[in-house]
This record gives sequence, C-alpha cells and structure tokens, in this order.
Amino acid sequence: MILLEVNNRIIEETLTLKFEGAAAGNKPEAVEVTFADFDGVLYHISNPNGDKTKVMVSISLKFYKELQEHGADEVLKKVYGNYLVNPESGYNVSLLYDLENLPADKDAIVHQAGMLKRNCFASVFEKYFKFQEEGKEGEKRAVIHYRDDETMYVEAKKDRVTVVFSTVFKDDDDIVIGKVFMQEFKEGRRASHTAPQVLFSHREPPLELKDTDAAVGDNIGYITFGGRRSQPVNVGVTEAAVEDKGWGTCYPIIVAFNVAPLWAHKEFKQSGSVCTTVWGVICRNELCLRGLDRSKKQNLNPSLIDLISFLFLIFFPFQAVSLCNMLLEMSCSISYENNAILTCFLLSI
Repeated sequence: MILLEVNNRIIEETLTLKFEGAAAGNKPEAVEVTFADFDGVLYHISNPNGDKTKVMVSISLKFYKELQEHGADEVLKKVYGNYLVNPESGYNVSLLYDLENLPADKDAIVHQAGMLKRNCFASVFEKYFKFQEEGKEGEKRAVIHYRDDETMYVEAKKDRVTVVFSTVFKDDDDIVIGKVFMQEFKEGRRASHTAPQVLFSHREPPLELKDTDAAVGDNIGYITFGGRRSQPVNVGVTEAAVEDKGWGTCYPIIVAFNVAPLWAHKEFKQSGSVCTTVWGVICRNELCLRGLDRSKKQNLNPSLIDLISFLFLIFFPFQAVSLCNMLLEMSCSISYENNAILTCFLLSI
C-alpha cells in the first residue's frame, strides 16, 4: 500500500544528498526539481542565480494568504530562523541553504525542511489552542480553503478547539465508501477515553457551522474533531513541546483526508479487531477499483478487467497470496504494456 507521511521525502532526500556531498568535499552539482503535492501545493528545489553552492527550497500554496492572517510568517520565522528568505517569484515561502556553511545538526535541519508544508499550517492551530488555553471564546473562526471546493474550519471554545473538515464526494461510490470511512472515525473514538471527540454529518453542516455559508448537498460530508492542548506532566516537558504536540495531532488528519482509505488501512490493521480488519478489506478493494479505473483508461482488455474486478471483490480478502500469483500468471499472456500496468497495480497493494 502507498502511505503518505507528514514530511516530504523528496525535499529530505535531495537536501541529504547535497549535504553529504558537500561534507565529503565533492564538487556541487546543479539541482532543478519542481514537483506537486496534494491540495494544489507546488514545490521547487533549485540553485538561485545558478550558484551551485546554494540550495533553495520553495513552496506555493493557493491558500497561503489565509494562513498569513493567522501568523504563518511569524511561526515560520521562529522555526527556520535565518534559513527563511524572501520567497522566489511564484512561491509563498523559500528556504536557503549554504553548502559551504553546513549546520552541525544536519539531520534536524533536513527534517524541518521536509516539514515545510506542515509548518505552514502550524500557525492556525497554535493560535486557536492558545485561545483555548487562555479561556477565550467567541474569537472569529479560521476558514482555510485548502482545496477549491473543500474547507477547514477552526474555532476555539473555553474547553476545547473544534476543527471541522468538509469534503465533496465525486460520485455515488465515493459517497458509500466515504460514509463508511467517516463513520469509522467516529466509532474508533469509543475505543479510547482520551481520544478527541469525533462527529460526522452527511448532507448538512454540523451545528458549529450553522451561521456560515457551508455547503449543503447529498455529496457533502463534514467530520468534526474536538480536542484541547495537553498540559506538561513533568518539568522535563517544555512549553514548545506541549505546543507542538497539541496541534500536531491535527495535521495528520489533513493528510489522512487526502488518502483516507490508505491511511485508515494502516491504522485499523494495527488494531487487530474483526471490525477494523473488515474495514481494511474495504480500503484495499477501494484502492483496487481505482486501479482498475486507471487501467480502463489505458485500454486494458475489458474481459480481463471484469475478471480482476470479480476476483478482488470476492476472493481478495481471503486468498491474497494465491490471487496475486494467479494474476501474475495471467499477466504473462497479455501485451508488454498491459503487463506493466498490471504489475504496477499489484505492487501498489
């Protein structure tokens, strides 16, 4: 299965390679990498002005202005210090690293660079957890349009911070799968008394959004999380660590929302219960169907598509190994192009 992480591996691996090369005294090489992330986010790693001894990491977020309203610039300055420079044209945030002046804690610096997108979100959660900690209520809620048709709402109460995510289901199949997934979030909370409150509503927005223009419709869903910042339990826990942990539990939800079934499969598989194992099967099947949809666009033999669909939906949960062997044998009799498609499809499971 493909599982997303909070950090960005491309940034971390690129910087690690550059830092290690510089530390070994190797001649620096040019770098020019542009790549995308979920939510319309774009990254750019380059040598500014063609200087190979400098590496710039930039990020572009369509919703960055909304994050700035909640102190994103100040938080990034606190996290990145002198590495934060004026953003390059077309991007919102840029970090600059000098290969001739390597930091002593290279691993930590590389990891922080990989957390750039996550840290851009930090200001919103830090701000509202601070409101909750101070007992403030009635502050204007944060509204972040992190996608063109989906929104995140953050609001502080005296006893908790409420985070609401809206999502749009694209078709009837998405509605069914999405409702099951969202409900599992809600049911999963009952297993732990310390877990944050989780609510799911379909068609209508939750009460927290009753005075907003939140979308209404059969293809609209809302999931609500309520939590509060934990307090230090011993003198060895710093305020900064508490602050990070308080909101840090929220950002993985954003990641999970992008690839919910994939993330859920990993989490629920580890729980070991029959119910969550069944849900893991649903997640795998959903991934398989998406793979089949992509295969159709590549003109894979229709009869083979029907057979694979039937096998995955009926036998996959119980005969995973034998099924994969069967499909691999079948792949030997189809064209090279379709064989590659099928092989990649199997490896993604």
